[in-house]
Amino acid sequence: MISFTTACLSAGILSQIGSILVALLVLLFMITVHELGHYLVSKMFNFKVNEFAIGMGPAIFQKKKKDGEVFSIRILPLGGYCAFEGEDSNNNDPRAFNNRPPWQRFLVLLAGATMNFLTAILIFCILMAGYGKTYYGAYEVIKTESAYTLQNEDVIVSLNDKDIYLTTDLIAALKGKKKGDEVSATVVRNGEKKDITIKLLADPTSKSMEDLNPVLDSLGIATTISVTESINLTSNQKSLLKNDIIFRISNEEPHYYIPEETTDLTGKMLCKKWNGHDMQDCLIDESEYLTLTRAYTPADFTSIIRNFNDGETVYIHVGRENKTTQQIDRIILEYKLKNFDSVKDSDEGIFDYFGVTLKVSGYQIYSTNETSNLFSDSAKSNFFKRLADGVIYAFKNVGSTLSAFWQLITGKLSINAIGGPVTTITLTSQIVSMGFNYLLEIAGFIGVSLAVFNLLPIPALDGARAVFVLIEWIRKKPINREIEGRIHAIGLILLFAFAIGIDLIKCI
Repeated sequence: MISFTTACLSAGILSQIGSILVALLVLLFMITVHELGHYLVSKMFNFKVNEFAIGMGPAIFQKKKKDGEVFSIRILPLGGYCAFEGEDSNNNDPRAFNNRPPWQRFLVLLAGATMNFLTAILIFCILMAGYGKTYYGAYEVIKTESAYTLQNEDVIVSLNDKDIYLTTDLIAALKGKKKGDEVSATVVRNGEKKDITIKLLADPTSKSMEDLNPVLDSLGIATTISVTESINLTSNQKSLLKNDIIFRISNEEPHYYIPEETTDLTGKMLCKKWNGHDMQDCLIDESEYLTLTRAYTPADFTSIIRNFNDGETVYIHVGRENKTTQQIDRIILEYKLKNFDSVKDSDEGIFDYFGVTLKVSGYQIYSTNETSNLFSDSAKSNFFKRLADGVIYAFKNVGSTLSAFWQLITGKLSINAIGGPVTTITLTSQIVSMGFNYLLEIAGFIGVSLAVFNLLPIPALDGARAVFVLIEWIRKKPINREIEGRIHAIGLILLFAFAIGIDLIKCI
């Protein structure tokens, strides 16, 4: 008999394999769509196509038409191609690629990216129609005395009169603003849309499109701190461990309720406390928990702990990953302070006493869409607005992709922000396992990325080939075919080397 643990492990492995296969199919689909764009437009103008291939490597299926054109499916689902007669050389066939009029070749070259983009628009429209637009919300907000702030669980619809589709829109909406400035916002609060004013708590000076933290700081969205190193107490499960997320600190033990003995669960939060050597499921009152002191930064941690004295007990509420369930458990750790007064005057002394190094590890922000229960029916967009959002979202992704390339060139964006084929497949497989809406999201994004990337004027890509055709169209004569072919061949080698190199760097 197969054990339950073995069965769960096997199911998990099969699920991962399934996600990877879906990711490969998504990538293969978008590449096939790209090549189909080239193919369909070329047939409109009577180009001679030698082969239309789905995939790369040895063929596992081939069919030859009467005119000699070959359709094939190849073993490696990592590419595809539409091979034209005389694409990189001189040829006497009037249907050969280089013998067709420049304007026709130009349209054929643009057709692949155009097909990708149109497919992305269709996918995003399906996504928006079915699930609605994705929004960003503040799960928790730092409490201030100002009335001009977000509230916990507010969903941001617009900021400074700019609709929010991507995190980069949050950055763009606050560009040029400073600490103390007041900006308008529309949020969904308690299910309904509400216009509010937000007073910025910090300068939203983002250095790049991935530098979202200054904007979140300015909006007052709460941070979380986690243990980056557990120096002295790594083997003690009752102590702070590496990757623990620290939330609240108190000097009194919470009032516990045992789940089996509690019939009324209203207002109760599931937690775990130590019962001898083991952890025991328990419940604590949510309103009581929210009155406890919240630690947002390492400085908050030391400032709060410094108020305790020898002989007192500190209760630290942390989030700890459960390796079995892959969920975050809420753990309550109990520290009885001994010989603490002699070290508490310095931050380093407090960190050493608890045997930890801390850092700000994240922000209490979440994403949601209009189908969630956070939106009342009156706050949801109608069907036609959702379709319009799908089109806008596609163009927003184009702008974001172009910005990413520009910031890579100018050095504002780290090379680690991009990836090669292995990274793409790995990331895609992780995303598609989250649900069908995420599958649609990543498929549309890949379509936009392929469209934009292929139109860049980089040798071997459609964009560079289109530039050569455009020059020929203007000059009335082509650049030497042999030289052009060598340029594209070198470009192709460099592109492959770059893509592989990026994945190797990430592995290292």
